[in-house]
Amino acid sequence: MAKGKGKKPTKEQKSTPIYEGNQSIHEIWERALISGVDEDLFRQITEQNLETHILTLYINLKSMQEKHEDEYTALTNDTLASLELIRELLINKKTYDFDDVIFVIDKFNSGETTLEKKKIRELRSNDIGKMIMFDGLVKNSTGVVSKMQLVAMQCTECQAINFVLQEGDVEDVSTVKCMSGCTGSGHELVRDEDRSIFVNFMKCDIEEDPEGLRGKQPERISCEFLGPLTDEGKRIGVGDRVTVIGIYRVREKTKGSLIYEGYVEVMGVVRRGKTFEELSITEEEEKKFTEMSKDPNLLEKMALAIAPNISGYHVVKQALLLQMFGGNPEAGDRRGDMHILIIGDPGIAKSKIASNISDTAPQVVKASGAPTTTVGLTACVIKDETAPGGFILEAGAAVLADGGLLVVDEFDKMNKEARGAMHEILEDQRVTISKANINTTLNARCSVLAIMNPKRNRFNNEEVVSDQIDLPPSLLSRFDLIFAIKDEVDRKTDGEVYDAIARARNNEIPKTEYSQSDITKYILYAKSKIKKVTIGPEIHDYLRPKYQDIRASNKDGSISITPRQADGILRLTEACAKMRLSETASIEDANKAMKIVVYYLDTMCMDPATKQYSVDMGIGTEAPSQKTARLALIPFIESNWDELVTDTGYIPIETLKNTFMKETNSTETAFTKAFNEAKDNGLLVFKLSDQYVQYLPKKKLSRSDLSEYEEQREEPVRRDERDL
Repeated sequence: MAKGKGKKPTKEQKSTPIYEGNQSIHEIWERALISGVDEDLFRQITEQNLETHILTLYINLKSMQEKHEDEYTALTNDTLASLELIRELLINKKTYDFDDVIFVIDKFNSGETTLEKKKIRELRSNDIGKMIMFDGLVKNSTGVVSKMQLVAMQCTECQAINFVLQEGDVEDVSTVKCMSGCTGSGHELVRDEDRSIFVNFMKCDIEEDPEGLRGKQPERISCEFLGPLTDEGKRIGVGDRVTVIGIYRVREKTKGSLIYEGYVEVMGVVRRGKTFEELSITEEEEKKFTEMSKDPNLLEKMALAIAPNISGYHVVKQALLLQMFGGNPEAGDRRGDMHILIIGDPGIAKSKIASNISDTAPQVVKASGAPTTTVGLTACVIKDETAPGGFILEAGAAVLADGGLLVVDEFDKMNKEARGAMHEILEDQRVTISKANINTTLNARCSVLAIMNPKRNRFNNEEVVSDQIDLPPSLLSRFDLIFAIKDEVDRKTDGEVYDAIARARNNEIPKTEYSQSDITKYILYAKSKIKKVTIGPEIHDYLRPKYQDIRASNKDGSISITPRQADGILRLTEACAKMRLSETASIEDANKAMKIVVYYLDTMCMDPATKQYSVDMGIGTEAPSQKTARLALIPFIESNWDELVTDTGYIPIETLKNTFMKETNSTETAFTKAFNEAKDNGLLVFKLSDQYVQYLPKKKLSRSDLSEYEEQREEPVRRDERDL
């Protein structure tokens, strides 16, 4: 086949589709606009600005679909051609003094149109020039800038001004001729920026929702907004979940290239997600959910459907389920989202549980502590010449999770800077950015589920749990619930775990009353139906004495529970009521919340020596018994020196340990910590061969002291807990 240069199609050739009654697209729009703008097609033209020569036309998509089928079909199937014709017909009518039209889809709901909602990754060449609709997350945004929409070209011969419509990012005036027909040798058209017409412009990248991608990389597309869509009331921001209607267009990737990249010329946008208002529920499903809400054992049954192949962890699963329902959003200055930390031995399926939660939760963003940087967690600043100041913000995981759930695995592997950012995310639920002349605060109103291993990778039963958490107390204190999951030997439990693994290997899914999809949709339905849960005086009368009893339970005056835990109890109570589709909490809701919190206190805050709760243990600081032992050891040695010392001038370590534990009612762990601290401070010196210890009263070891005692040692000194 011979190669040649094809003839460029004319506008009429581009607009040849035929619809019912053998009407061309030109005939359809000429008929529709012959007597003026029909309000069933377009909202009355009220936003006309004669100074800018630009008209805003609001398209009534719902009404057009119901009353003007041909026009609706033409607009949605041949969008670009239709809009060009409408613009040309309106301008030629000379009813209004304007040179361009901006088209905006009036208030719309994706459930009110037959327009198919696509995924960004599904956009193809046959969608070019058509109207499309899709959901996504706003990944970044340039802010509002001015774009030259109509370039004013002044003729040097007759001084006439010719307005030229510009599309895309690059100015194109190559084919412009003087409207007055000037052809003289000195004839030239010169751009006049002062008379050119500008319009508000904003560009952003919108990324696919992370839900349902199952490990795939989210794809994104560039979107451009003009005129009213950049106004403060309609303008979208980084991290917003949106539904977009616009025209899918393409432009050269590089000059002269045959490869084109797609972008969307946005015509309408609505925020979604946080209110779940677009949820489509059938009558059968609504009836089913109403029946589910009446089940007194709903929490337990739904928890069984969370990671059904993983045996056990009933209370943990219940807490994770309530976390997805959440408490009252933004209850005054109190957050409604719950934060949960799971610490567990390796190989006990905690990451599998988190993965199942990610598949079940309606809105979730996943991150991993090891590779996640501070900017990946919060937001990063990237260079963009079209943005004011030359930089734009790109949202990180916490901002993208706004209104949903953020799951962070390997939480303990985060670097110091990322941990610092987590403080603000957990408590204030926001991200503050101050980089490259950008100073702003982004919302991160999400629940956080964090997963991590103990400090030495596996729990040591001889130490309290709080000593084995490698996180600062300031960060731990921001979690509502902390669960320590140990891999303990139990013949019955081990058999159940083995059977669960065998079923999973054979792809046998245990039968549960409710499926994962049921739970996801039920959570969406509950959040859309129950906006706020009221906790009545009788509930407070029930919870207040329980809180007071726990506070007063410690005889030594140490703090067993703080107001932060009281706040968590109320959040759990609200979540239980929301799960029942009730706007009023009940005593049973409060009772379930208390059981979960007491389980947390039993596993994380119980001092093994005193059998009392200590909130300090739950946030990684020492137990009261450990503090008592630490402060009492040296005074004990001083007061009992004569009874404990032998003829060698040393005290046998075993004798010291047994006597101290007996007389002070301390645990071996408490003694070990106190003993090692005294040793590290230079107050105790060892003769390792005989396992004796000498006390140097009110004196730290000097270099000469160390060299003297080195000669007495028969083995190298090992300054760790194995010295005991």
